[in-house]
Amino acid sequence: MLRLSAAQTDTGQRAMPDTTELSGILSACEVAAALGVNERTVRRAIARGDLAATKFGRSFRITAEALADFRDRRHRVPLPIAGTSPAFRPPRQTSRVIPFLQGTEGLDYAPSDLARPLTPFLGREQEMAMVASLLNRPEVRLLTLTGPGGAGKTRLALQITEERAPLFEDQGAFVSLAPIADANLVPEAIARSLGVRDARDQFLGERLAALIERRHFLLVLDNFEHVLPAGPFIVDLLAACPWLTVLVTSRTTLRLSGEHAFPVPPMTLPGPTGVATAASAGQAEAVQLFVARASAATPKFALNDENASAVGEICRRLDGLPLAIELAAARVSHLTVTALLARLEQRLPLLTGGPRDAPPRQRAMRDAIAWSHDLLSPEARALFRQLSVFVGGFTLEAAEAVGRGSGEPKANVLEAISSLVDASLLQRVDQAAGEGTGDQRFGMLETIREYELERLEAAGEGATARDAHAAYYLAYVERIEADLYGGRGLVSLLETLEVEHPNLRAALAHLGETGDTEACLRLAGALAPFWLFHSHRGEGRGWLQAALDRARDVPVAAAPRAKSMGGAAVLAFTQGDYGRAAELAEEGLTLQQERGDHWGIATALNLLGAVERARGNYDLAALRFEAALALFEETGDTGWIALARGNLGILAFWRGDLEQATALLEDAVALYRQAGDLYAYGTAAALSDLALVSCDRGDHTRAAGLFAESLMRWREVGTKEGLADWLARVAVLATERGQFAQAARVFGAAEALREAIGYAFELPARARHERAMTAVRGEMGEAAFAAAMAAGGALSPDEAAAEAAPLVEGVAATGTAAAVHPNLTPRELEILRQVAAGRSDRKIADALFISRRTVNAHVAHILTKLDVHSRREAVVRGHELGLLTGDDAPPRYT
Repeated sequence: MLRLSAAQTDTGQRAMPDTTELSGILSACEVAAALGVNERTVRRAIARGDLAATKFGRSFRITAEALADFRDRRHRVPLPIAGTSPAFRPPRQTSRVIPFLQGTEGLDYAPSDLARPLTPFLGREQEMAMVASLLNRPEVRLLTLTGPGGAGKTRLALQITEERAPLFEDQGAFVSLAPIADANLVPEAIARSLGVRDARDQFLGERLAALIERRHFLLVLDNFEHVLPAGPFIVDLLAACPWLTVLVTSRTTLRLSGEHAFPVPPMTLPGPTGVATAASAGQAEAVQLFVARASAATPKFALNDENASAVGEICRRLDGLPLAIELAAARVSHLTVTALLARLEQRLPLLTGGPRDAPPRQRAMRDAIAWSHDLLSPEARALFRQLSVFVGGFTLEAAEAVGRGSGEPKANVLEAISSLVDASLLQRVDQAAGEGTGDQRFGMLETIREYELERLEAAGEGATARDAHAAYYLAYVERIEADLYGGRGLVSLLETLEVEHPNLRAALAHLGETGDTEACLRLAGALAPFWLFHSHRGEGRGWLQAALDRARDVPVAAAPRAKSMGGAAVLAFTQGDYGRAAELAEEGLTLQQERGDHWGIATALNLLGAVERARGNYDLAALRFEAALALFEETGDTGWIALARGNLGILAFWRGDLEQATALLEDAVALYRQAGDLYAYGTAAALSDLALVSCDRGDHTRAAGLFAESLMRWREVGTKEGLADWLARVAVLATERGQFAQAARVFGAAEALREAIGYAFELPARARHERAMTAVRGEMGEAAFAAAMAAGGALSPDEAAAEAAPLVEGVAATGTAAAVHPNLTPRELEILRQVAAGRSDRKIADALFISRRTVNAHVAHILTKLDVHSRREAVVRGHELGLLTGDDAPPRYT
């Protein structure tokens, strides 16, 4: 008698027959019935030695005790055993699989949950158990799932990650390498999936190792076969991270030290002889997959005794390969299973037409794709070849552009894509970034894409299709280029470009390979704002430099060359590479002067002014900024005029002239407001700069109000560098208010974000932040300060901003309760009290974490306003006015 085990019901495992009441000797068929599996599964278990049995003639005899033992071991979840490895740490059980870096140091944004397929996972019980057993062994730290395209490696890896990652203390992450064409970009792809960004002062691999080094973590790398040269990087990462386990899917082994390979077999098939019934055929995994996909395509489809044999034969003809089965099952809405089987009969001879050194299943897969391909109309087939040039998907607009490049009318492109979607050769992609463009996005399985690429080249159409592809993306980026410098739509545009980044890389590579240097310069130069705002600084500089290097050997128009130089200079400047930024900006300035482009000259001068300001060459910086301002005023562009005035304002601030700084920055803010939302980025920066100056003047109330508005603007723009500056400046405000613990946490968040996006604070600002952090460390003590910094660094940018915002609001609500002489600012009164306490300029600067030059400037203003000639006279005058008292102890931070 069979009954369901209550224990299995309680644990949520799939209900299995309980055999505790069985007695005597059982045959393999009876054991299969007791377990609810195919008899072949039982025989395989006996052959492996997993199920104890004795052979009697051609039959097996299994005791009830052996069956019970096998059943328990078969469904036991393997767990790591403490003490099996010196590096082992007990796992923490959780209910969801979430990448461990969510909310840790070096994070640019909170990673999303692991990919969750929309279709159910079917079968693969034996493979799941075997892979789980391998991952449970401490010596298996690099496991590669191998097999031909379409064997189901990715789907199996996703399911393994879903079930096994919770057993790792820090859980796991899934990284798709399919869109990556260059093995050198593998570290960045992994880092980006984990929220890590490149930094100029540290190799990306070192940053990854530093973050993963002490974490019990499962990293899954999908589609590794085309980036095999990156294998040594994975070995180095494993060597640096003793608790890291890497699971790879690849069509070939990586041939690396310590690698364990697991060939992913086809799905189980029904028996080869006899007339199948729905009950017998339905036990096979391949048939289960076919039925599930066929019923999804046509709800009325069901497996029955009449079609079971045909379905089973289809699965056998397709060698149990999941993708081939899915392609066939999608056609039941147009053909009966008998008709499907007949077409497979006609196409089987092609199985011998593939490469002789390719495995049979790969040839079967190619035949399955060819069969599906031949069902298309001639127009759809022609377009399908063209679409294979896209990497990582495409929009309908892009497909129409490439299709028109091959001579297809626009209406035919839409009709052909519809037929490709119906044939399951393309998939509709629904995601926020794609929807934001107002155009539907589509994707293609990599196996099918590779097959179509071969057909494209065989047809001699590869060059034409790639030309059309590159031309479309060049036109698209140049069309939106002006909008990449600001506006409410900036966030959506940047997200769209992020989705299209694989296609943009492919376009740049093609233009470089074909020698179209000018087009390559135009595309790279137009993408500079995207690479800046989305923290691809290192990669962007690489593309720009490569384009510029090629342009030195061929005649190219000055305009695209100058644009690329300007873009490369800005990226170098934001990474703190001031020497290279100056070289590029000077060369770009010369080109712009030769062209007589006043706007181009002005932007080059403005950047050179920023470089000299960062270097501390204030006089030369002033000359550059003033020359840029004069040219911007000639053009009449309000936003650029505001930019130049704002730069002069920050320069005045670093020189200690707070009144001039305030006046210039107030003017910049007003001009930006006049220009409207087109310059949202500039408005956010100018508000933050004015708040910075107000904070240094001691007007904390105004500074807090400006910081609050600036944060709102930065959130609209969505760029991270502005938020990094904002956080650091708010931390200084918190320090001045004596809120040391909060300041340390916000400083930690600012530093983590800056490092994550590869952004360098300008030198004077960096020195100011460091003085403030030194003051906070002195107040809190080293241990408490380090803990607070680490806690802040673990916050995501949004979490850090949410934590800092109430601090700003609190200051704005309470105000600065200092009695101020009508002619003295709060900061000047504070410095007067410091002078009265007998402190030197150096001690005042250290106490208030400002420069000695700024202290000198404040003192000069105080002497002028109080109409005195010395500091001693200023103190006396301060007592006379009631600003100072005999027992007045000057506050250090308030």
